[in-house]
Amino acid sequence: MKRFIIGIVGGAAALAATGTAGTAQAAPPAWCKGAAAARPDLQALSSSDTREVIAAFVAATCGAPPGKDESGHGQVEGHRAEIEAARQAWSKRLGMTEADWADAVAYAAAQDYSIAADFASKTLAQATPIDQYAAIRKSGDPGAELDAMYSTDMFEPNLSETGRLAFLQTACLNNGQAAPVDASGMTGTEVAWAICQADVERFDAAKLFGELRADTVHGGAIRMKLRIAAYELPRRIKDHAAEVQQMLQRDDASKKLFEIATAARGAWAQTTGKNTRLLDLALAMDSAAFTQSRKQLEGCGAATEAALAEAVSAIPARAFDGMRDERDNPSAGFATSAGPVLAGSAEVTLAAAAFMRCAPDADLSAFLKEIVAAGPPSRGPRNAALAQIKRAKVAYDKAGAQLVHPRPRPYGAGYLEGGLQARSTGGAVKAIKRSGDTLSVELQQTLVKSRDCVRSHDTSKVSRVRADGTVEYQSICDRSEVRSHDHTWTGFELAAKYAAWLKPGVVFSSTGKDVIAVWPSAAARAPSIVLGGKLK
Repeated sequence: MKRFIIGIVGGAAALAATGTAGTAQAAPPAWCKGAAAARPDLQALSSSDTREVIAAFVAATCGAPPGKDESGHGQVEGHRAEIEAARQAWSKRLGMTEADWADAVAYAAAQDYSIAADFASKTLAQATPIDQYAAIRKSGDPGAELDAMYSTDMFEPNLSETGRLAFLQTACLNNGQAAPVDASGMTGTEVAWAICQADVERFDAAKLFGELRADTVHGGAIRMKLRIAAYELPRRIKDHAAEVQQMLQRDDASKKLFEIATAARGAWAQTTGKNTRLLDLALAMDSAAFTQSRKQLEGCGAATEAALAEAVSAIPARAFDGMRDERDNPSAGFATSAGPVLAGSAEVTLAAAAFMRCAPDADLSAFLKEIVAAGPPSRGPRNAALAQIKRAKVAYDKAGAQLVHPRPRPYGAGYLEGGLQARSTGGAVKAIKRSGDTLSVELQQTLVKSRDCVRSHDTSKVSRVRADGTVEYQSICDRSEVRSHDHTWTGFELAAKYAAWLKPGVVFSSTGKDVIAVWPSAAARAPSIVLGGKLK
């Protein structure tokens, strides 16, 4: 009979035939409970596939009854000490305690190497590390509402390492395949890789192993799959780093992308990243959409309105100086003029997105949708990095070289790609009458002076021939005078919640039943209230 000695070669267990040995069979360890009887394959301990190695350890440790079958169980009995030493070595690599091997039993029984985690928590705020993984990986599904950057940014500043693993797998490491280089020396991944670099550098497998051990909501099989994925990630990161270096060497412009992304992520952490109240609210609204829960939206109106008002109040009143609605052109009024100013604030767009989640059918949401579409992506540090890179417009030396910018979902896709156009109407208040939840607002009279012809005569010169064949002759004005005409808009029906803002003499701008701005008087150049925020 041959003896097999187990050693560690290149990170895998290797067997060498030498002679014969025998030891008494010990009882299987407690973690073997529930393990299915399986034929041990010691050759699998030498596999380059970690998955096969783990399954082989389970079979050899838990499912080998005494016997002399050289092809299976009999091999194990003579080499348990060596197998155990190899298993302990793998425990260190995978950050596993002895109890964690129960996960390997569940994994071996699953016979499925795909990592399909389910979201088990009721809200995103309660998401376990594996829940975060599941939510982020969902962004790769066809038709997913959120992209990987948004899904990952939702969890900042409380992103788990398990969640970071999902982001790296989904958005950064190109599925383990080398990115092809086009004729201009571009891969199309330059921007994405710059945004991902901080996550590549920060990934901490040891921290992830601890998170998995603490996440008892999910089954052992998924925990084991994620351990293996984390263990194999450094090799993929090494290959990725080599590609990044080649990319940086092809054109110095790529280095600027990494510098911009690093600075933008740091700036976000020091600004919006510290506004925990706003981030918690945004997460709660994202959670309601993600879980399709109406209950999670209860009471969101007051909270999202307050957040929007607070964000807008940080903008100086002078930023809106001279902006007013136009009587005959609602698309060129206050909403269109003020939109870019509002969209320029990351906290306004974040609060606006939360409001839209809360009240998607509100008249105001139509205006806010324009703002968040035109504004810079602002959900978290990765979106902030994308926004800064797009704003920088980095140019490459090679003629024809074009950067590919990830298109954020669901917000910010139109950033720097088109103008903002929205509709708003309003005027100076004459009188207000309340009826239930509605305010009937009568506007002050608007008189427009024009020079009108008051007496004229026709000539014999033909001006035109009408379609019916009749002739129209040119008319000459004999006398004109300046007259006033009433151009007062018809009354407005507004939501009663704006009653405290409106009184005779003030000027307002509205979209539908929602008031978006208020001026203290017709003479004021800048509004005193915009989207509920009091301006200074």
